[in-house]
Amino acid sequence: MMMARSPLRALAGFYRAAMEGAKELFIRVLMGILVFLGYVLLSLFIYAVVRRIMVPQKLHVRPVHLFFDPECSGREGGGATTAGSCQFPRAEFLLSDGRKLLSSGHYYTVAVDLELPESPVNEDIGVFMLNITFYTTGGRYLASSARPAMLHYRSPLLKTLSTVLLAFPLLTGLLEQEQRLSVVLFEDYYEPYGDGSVSVTVSLLKHRVQLYSAVLTINANFSGFTYYLYQWPISMTVLVVISIFITLFTCTVVLWFRDVLRSYDQQRRRNLQRRSLRLQQQQQQQQQQQERQPL
Repeated sequence: MMMARSPLRALAGFYRAAMEGAKELFIRVLMGILVFLGYVLLSLFIYAVVRRIMVPQKLHVRPVHLFFDPECSGREGGGATTAGSCQFPRAEFLLSDGRKLLSSGHYYTVAVDLELPESPVNEDIGVFMLNITFYTTGGRYLASSARPAMLHYRSPLLKTLSTVLLAFPLLTGLLEQEQRLSVVLFEDYYEPYGDGSVSVTVSLLKHRVQLYSAVLTINANFSGFTYYLYQWPISMTVLVVISIFITLFTCTVVLWFRDVLRSYDQQRRRNLQRRSLRLQQQQQQQQQQQERQPL
C-alpha cells in the first residue's frame, strides 16, 4: 500500500506544482496584456488631445446678408455713419456657434464669394471695393482689409453667341446669366491668443452693386506638423501613437530600473551595516574573553 501511494502522491504534487505554475503564468500574461492595452489607450488619448489642439476645423462658411439702404440705391456718396446719412451695404455677424469659431495661433485665408448678375448696372459700375473688419471683445478693432472686384469682361459678340448656344438652358432656368467672384481679403489672417475675433463686418463700398448672394469662407492654412496631421490622418495617427507608446514604455522601464537600482543600493547598504555590526560584536566578544582570561 505504501508503495502504491507514493507514486500517486508524487503525481498529485507534480500536478499541483504544474497548476500553480500555469496559474502564475496566466496572471503574468493577463497583466501584460492589460498593461499593453492601457498604454495603447493612453497613447490614443494623448494623440487625440494633441490633434484637437493643433488641427482646428479646416473650413468655416457663413452666409453674408448685406443690408442695402433703399434711400441710397441711386446715390454714390457718403458712407458716413451719422444718422440720416447714406451707408454702404454691410453685414455684421458673430463668429461663434456656442464657442469660439477660429483657433488661436493659426493662420486663415479669408474670402467672400459673390454671385452677381451680368446686368447693365453691374457692368457700368466696373470696379468696386469689398471691405472686411474683424472685432474683438467689446467691439474693439482687430484687423481690416479691402480688395477690389469687378465682373469679368465679355464682349458683345461673346454674349450674343453664348446666349444663342445656351438658349434652351437659359429659357428653362437651368442656367442664369451670372458670374461668381471669389474675392480673397486675407491670405494669412492670424488669430491672436487671448481676445481673438468675436464679430466681423463685411461691406460693399458701392451703393448700386446688384448681387444675388454673398458667402464668407474662412479656410485654415496648415503648415509643418499640422499640415501632415491633416493631410495624412491615418498614417500620422499610427506613427504618432506608436511614438507615444514607445516613449511611455521607455519612461516606465527607466523609472522601474531606477527603483530597482535604488532598492538594490538600499539592500547593499543594509547588508554592509549588518556586517559592520557583526564585526563590532565579534570584536567586543573577543575583548571580553581576553579580559576574563587570568594573567
